[in-house]
Amino acid sequence: MTKTEFLDTVDHIIGDKRLFFYGFEVSEEREKLIVNGFIDTHDSIGLISKNAEDLILQVKVLEDMIPPALAFGMVIIPVTDMRKDPRFRTERIHQLIFGEFVKVLILENEYALVKDLRTGFIGYIQRSHVIFFSNDAMNEIKRKGSQIVVSERFSNIEINDRKTFVPFGTKLFAVESGKFWHAFLPNGYTVKIPSNDVSAKPVFDDIEKKWSLFLGTPYLWGGASTYGYDCSGYVGRLYDYAGIQIPRDADLQQNFSHKIEETELKFGDLIFFPGHVGMYIENGNMVHANLTQGGVGVSQILNPQNRYEENLRKSMVKLGRIVGNL
Repeated sequence: MTKTEFLDTVDHIIGDKRLFFYGFEVSEEREKLIVNGFIDTHDSIGLISKNAEDLILQVKVLEDMIPPALAFGMVIIPVTDMRKDPRFRTERIHQLIFGEFVKVLILENEYALVKDLRTGFIGYIQRSHVIFFSNDAMNEIKRKGSQIVVSERFSNIEINDRKTFVPFGTKLFAVESGKFWHAFLPNGYTVKIPSNDVSAKPVFDDIEKKWSLFLGTPYLWGGASTYGYDCSGYVGRLYDYAGIQIPRDADLQQNFSHKIEETELKFGDLIFFPGHVGMYIENGNMVHANLTQGGVGVSQILNPQNRYEENLRKSMVKLGRIVGNL
């Protein structure tokens, strides 16, 4: 394998910088490639070694450089931005909500580079927004109760008697007692959640009862919560509510979905456009977070009623169905 072939393999296997974090220097010695640098996880380096031969890998794995007691994190504020760089004035690429887990890759003074365990997205979040803990501690959290998910736009919860609001889709492991569920955070704090605000086992059909809760929710680039959605963040959160994980961005969702014909459309199917996605609901309509309507709104996509809908119709690139919903 030549240096060029290796770099082409890397680009093909782990080239998406949204999902992988790495940097390599490659040299040749005695007909072998010597690869120095860094990479995010053992899973990533395994993909390379599996698909490339005649390599001497001298690569630092970032997850190995994190103390075991700080290997994972849980978001402890209602919503936190994931950013492209470790600075506040940089692009928001994604959001994490209360209770979501991350794998820690780099710890800096104010920010941590993390991998979202739900979507696989990698980016920087503020350290003060996360509790850090070990793999054993994460497994202990999961053993303490059943998983519940917030099924309303917001739930007014108590954390050690301090009240706050958490958004739709918040997932915690908890036990039910009376009119409340009680969850436990890695720092020992107790979370109390009203039973009427959560569901223990939502299924895909439940999305039909929930999608309209978010009509009028503001559009937010990188948004993935009730505080503000972008197009892929909105449909991704709905699917996650039902326990079906799909990729974060519209192009990734498009590649992930199974192509269908227009005559096959049913509720929950995804409709793709260049850089955009919506979800089919009924009677030729789709719901989508978009700038034209200023947020989550409904558009007649099969029988357009205005110029915006006509342009959407003309620019459709794929109708897709998520395999878990076949």
